[in-house]
Amino acid sequence: MKKIALIATAITFLFQLSTFHSAHAQAPQGFTYQAAVRDAQGRAVAGRQVTVRIALVQGTALGTESYAEMHQPTTDAAGLFTITVGQGNALTNCTIESCVDWAAGPWFLRSQVDPEGGENFTLSTTQQLMSVPYALYAANVQHDTVVVRDSVVVHIVDSVIVHHRDSVVVHIRDSVAVHYDTTAFNADTVWMTDSIEGMLPGRFSINGLEQVSFACGNLQYKHDGSRRFALHQYDALGSLNNYYSQSSYEGWMDLVLRSTGGWGVDGAIEGGGDSAGLWRVLSSEEWNYILTGRNNADSLKACATVNGVLGLLLLPDNWQLPDGLDMVMAAGSSVNVYTAAQWAILEAAGAVFLPAAGYVYDYGNVQSMGSLGYYATNTIYNSVSGSFYQMYFVPGSCFINTTSTGSSTNRVSVRAVHDIPRF
Repeated sequence: MKKIALIATAITFLFQLSTFHSAHAQAPQGFTYQAAVRDAQGRAVAGRQVTVRIALVQGTALGTESYAEMHQPTTDAAGLFTITVGQGNALTNCTIESCVDWAAGPWFLRSQVDPEGGENFTLSTTQQLMSVPYALYAANVQHDTVVVRDSVVVHIVDSVIVHHRDSVVVHIRDSVAVHYDTTAFNADTVWMTDSIEGMLPGRFSINGLEQVSFACGNLQYKHDGSRRFALHQYDALGSLNNYYSQSSYEGWMDLVLRSTGGWGVDGAIEGGGDSAGLWRVLSSEEWNYILTGRNNADSLKACATVNGVLGLLLLPDNWQLPDGLDMVMAAGSSVNVYTAAQWAILEAAGAVFLPAAGYVYDYGNVQSMGSLGYYATNTIYNSVSGSFYQMYFVPGSCFINTTSTGSSTNRVSVRAVHDIPRF
């Protein structure tokens, strides 16, 4: 009789969260499990419908099953099948979220397979879940919570977690896991993310005590008062800003005129949590600290071209360059050139990109698109004239200035930040 083996190739709780929803959405929850079925010679059992029985066992590998379910996937050409644990045909009288208390581990996953598609489970394996599906645990948390156990800090906020262990953070958001070093963290200084919509994962010190995270793109606006964040960090609308004086224009613009109320980030912003009070603009002193005052500040900024757009690259405090990508801290338009796909990797690691979107001077048209970047600060230079300090940079030479002033009629780019609470 031909022998067949089950090889669990990947249990990807943190990296492939499938169809994860918050508890408030009343939707199924789950995480991805993948395994391979091979014969005695190691050849893939391909293109075959198999029956998979999954159980979650508490305490020990031989413990009582708390939850069980059945699936009937079909193996691919490599003999692999992929299922979502939590979304099979339940064999217990409860759901995974009501049966399983992830905080009460240890937990083991038992998988049994009938390679003929019936219920004669000849293949079986049990594995301890060394890292529980924290996002499922977080989904059951009704309020902001911090769990500290055995020198492990788990921040749980609105179904999004930050897991801190051995100086590594895993930040799960929208089913994406981001790793970055956090050696600056310790038991007395723990930063908690609000995990609001539109917030990038990187953390930037603005003085010796406080940190911020940047918005996912520059502020965009319409004449009707609508506000949103750009879909991509490298988005810049260029000549569309020439319509600022035409009230009949119904499209978006992204070079902003400072009003008496500020830069327009105080209210609700589409793609930014849709609530007032979540965002603000950096002061000139805070911009300067990010650019020159942080430890190793010179190695945390660079010129770059992202998806064909020139701009300034800012790196978070505990930056680690992802494998397979290069970066140099040098001037020039030919250095640090990244495709949109490469940038997605850098962004997930915490990088911020400010496009050189130009500016509008004194009710004129857009100038210096692609060759200069002017970014708003909340620091007033002259309260009578309404002039303000601005941060500007030249991407070709990587020249940066945080003490430049702009007149009250200038329109510049706005990249909002969110303050990270410290406790």
